[in-house]
Amino acid sequence: GGGARRGGAEGWVQEGGDRGLQARHQRGGALHTRSQQARARPAPGQVLHPGRDAARHPPAQGVQLQRRQVQPLPEQVALDALCDAYGLYVVDEANIETHGLALETSEQLLANAPDWHQAYTERVERMVLRDRNHSCIIMWSLGNEASYGAAHDLMYAWLKHNDPSRPVHYESCGGAPATDVLCPMYPSVDRLRTMATLEGQIFASTEIGRTWPRGTHRATRPVIMCEYAHAMGNSTGNLDEYWELIRSTEGLQGGFIW
Repeated sequence: GGGARRGGAEGWVQEGGDRGLQARHQRGGALHTRSQQARARPAPGQVLHPGRDAARHPPAQGVQLQRRQVQPLPEQVALDALCDAYGLYVVDEANIETHGLALETSEQLLANAPDWHQAYTERVERMVLRDRNHSCIIMWSLGNEASYGAAHDLMYAWLKHNDPSRPVHYESCGGAPATDVLCPMYPSVDRLRTMATLEGQIFASTEIGRTWPRGTHRATRPVIMCEYAHAMGNSTGNLDEYWELIRSTEGLQGGFIW
């Protein structure tokens, strides 16, 4: 990182950083900040506001939580500080994606290769050491579309040891224990409904080339769709069905429009 974020592990003081978001916990299968349930009514991380000065002038209302991959750009540095100031919630996502491997071999190849484990964990460590003092960040993400393997269990364990105050988010492990939040990608409304149940959360399946192991949790976890309603063309016609279900079902807490 650059600017005010130089210094890495030394830490720094964020101006206006205390937004009351430090108390993050799960209760009754839902994610809370202080005593309020968090709701993901997001904007894409790259397009938060129309116009050329998006990083300088984000909207003060209408966005509660956004998910973004870490990119060491000046705009992202400014965006984190503005999210602190406006009280917007952010899921900070490690810059890890191996989806392209599915075209030639297996997405799991690198995640289970011991000589790649350091490369995975270093990306998570750098993200946390750079961004941990931003009060807007309420969850860490292990990456996007990178299958599931031993490297993800290592990253999850490192995060829980070094920052137990924040939950961890990872879609591609399905119901396995390397995530505190169930975050399916493009589930149907019916599938989302089943994920509010324990059996629906720990099921084993194969979807889009991924193998999800059966989970072992004995309690339900919060459910936040990591991607849904791909907003291209005439693609968001059933948002009302998603949100009728989300508003009426405990533990379903919204999603990220891609």
